[in-house]
This record gives sequence, C-alpha cells and structure tokens, in this order.
Amino acid sequence: MNEFYKRLLVEEEQLREKIVKLRSFLNSERIQTIPIIQRSLMEKQCIAMEQYYGFLVARIKDLNDKPTTLENDFIKLCNSKFGKDLDSRIVKFDEEVDELFEAYNAYKQIDLESIENRLMIIEHLMDEISDVQAVLTHIASLIGLNFNACLEMAKDKIEKREIDPNYKKF
Repeated sequence: MNEFYKRLLVEEEQLREKIVKLRSFLNSERIQTIPIIQRSLMEKQCIAMEQYYGFLVARIKDLNDKPTTLENDFIKLCNSKFGKDLDSRIVKFDEEVDELFEAYNAYKQIDLESIENRLMIIEHLMDEISDVQAVLTHIASLIGLNFNACLEMAKDKIEKREIDPNYKKF
C-alpha cells in the first residue's frame, strides 16, 4: 500500500470521527446553549464535512476498485450503441424502472405454485433488473464514476446510518 493511499485512509478515519462527534453534539440538548448563528454555522459545517467525506470515500474506493474488463467492455458497447448523452440515458433509466415495476406487478399477480410460472416471472424480473443495472452502470461511467464504487458508497452509508441516522442526509 503506497503512502498516498495510507494518508487517505487515515484522513477518512479522522474525518469520520469528527463528523460523528459533531453530529452527536448537534443532536444533543447541549446545542441549545450555543447562540443560533453558531448552531446554524455548525450545521452547515457538518453538512460540508459529510459531503467532503463522501468524495473522500469515493476517491478511496476508486483507487481500490477499478472497473472490471466486463464493465469496461460493457461501457464501450453502450457508448457506441447509445452515445454519451446523459439526458437520453436518464430518460432510458426512467423507462427501465417503469418496466421493472410492470414486471414486479406481474409477479404479484401470478400463480407462483406453478414452477413454470415461477421460472418465467423470475426470468422476467431478472431481465428488468439487469436492464436497470446496465443503464445505471452506463450513467455512472458518463459522469466519471465506477458503478462498484457507487455500490460500496451505498453500503457504507447504510452501515454508518446505523450509528448516525443523519449520515449523508443532504
């Protein structure tokens, strides 16, 4: 592990501790003893620290989690077939989410006692979920993000909200 990466990890740990302490103070009764302007500034400071923390974690994840060959090949395919217009990909994402809802509604209404029906609906759901994931992967790449790094960030947020319910609530 190189020195730069180690420094990032130390910074992440120190910043996380500071955020938890500040958020804890902001949620305590003691905050009422602080002048309102200071409270407001501390809240804004905490929000800025959480945003900075998010970027720091993304940088660490990016250094640690480069796209796979499959992801790179997939992104090249999407770029060539669909282009790099973010607006059109967001519209496509919306369409795919609608199709996933349709598949889910079909799932809720079908007789799952029949193995044939169950296999058919599971295949349909998997197809729609993979379409949503595919478009999200392409969107992430268009704005310079790695899909797996985004997934790691989401996991991190879920875990940290067990400690601090306001973690990364902007």
